[in-house]
Amino acid sequence: MSGTNREAAVDYNALLLFAAVAEERSLTRAATLLHLPKSTVSRKLAALERDLGTALFSRDGRELELTGAGRSLIDSAAPPLGQLRGAIADFLRMASAPTGEVRLSVPDDFGRARASALLVGFLQTHPSFALQVIFSDRQLELAAEGIDAAVRVGELRDTSVVARRIGAIHGLLVASPAYLKAHGGGPRSPQELLAHDCLVFDSPPSSRAWRLVGPGKTIFQIEVRPLLSANALTTICDAAVAGLGIARVPRYAVKEALERRRLVEVLPGWASAPRAVYLVHPAGKIPERARALIGYLRKNAGPILCD
Repeated sequence: MSGTNREAAVDYNALLLFAAVAEERSLTRAATLLHLPKSTVSRKLAALERDLGTALFSRDGRELELTGAGRSLIDSAAPPLGQLRGAIADFLRMASAPTGEVRLSVPDDFGRARASALLVGFLQTHPSFALQVIFSDRQLELAAEGIDAAVRVGELRDTSVVARRIGAIHGLLVASPAYLKAHGGGPRSPQELLAHDCLVFDSPPSSRAWRLVGPGKTIFQIEVRPLLSANALTTICDAAVAGLGIARVPRYAVKEALERRRLVEVLPGWASAPRAVYLVHPAGKIPERARALIGYLRKNAGPILCD
């Protein structure tokens, strides 16, 4: 048979079988690896040798040894066969990966300030997904509104969800150096807050009642006099930097301003009680598209979102 005719006769699938036998040096082990009967492996290998017109193995003892022709063939065939196996494995991983759009709800100001790195990281590690993020301070009805997972801060009112605590947010009292200088250095006790302009995050009247925890877990509650109240955290922080008054805010929101001394802590040792941060999702069977999102958030959300 001419070289051209032999090439046409070769079963190229048998080359994968040949590579397995060459690696295992055993028909039995190769058959186990390929999930084929040993007789099938032996028959196909014999057919390949017949088509090529040369012996590929010498059968001396238990172990199979490559002949010179067999060594030459495996040296030439191994790299492309390895690339082919890698391409198939990559394809199967992609084909089995969950896809689709997942929806995440995050509190508005909190999410806008903290969540960017978390969301970018999820999309980088799960490129087959599309992610829709809803920034809202309203506790959405997850199942009814098609939300796969949510981050919630503070008291949980919805008992129909599965919740996992991932950390806490700590609050503190801050003011600008200019405000404190203009007001005798600021308050020296929580009671003295009554004499100061206060900047209230959220909406009155409930947010005017500041509950502070002090040394020895002493609790002090006072209804402050708000010069400004707003449901936008950035507005309250900007007003504090501008010297308008004393604000009670989450630590994460003023970290940079404190480092730059644009704000300083007021009444060190007194702060609002930590607010728990939860990851929640609807009860019941978790859809495959949501499982990856929830798993990623459980692993990464706490260190990124909480302080």
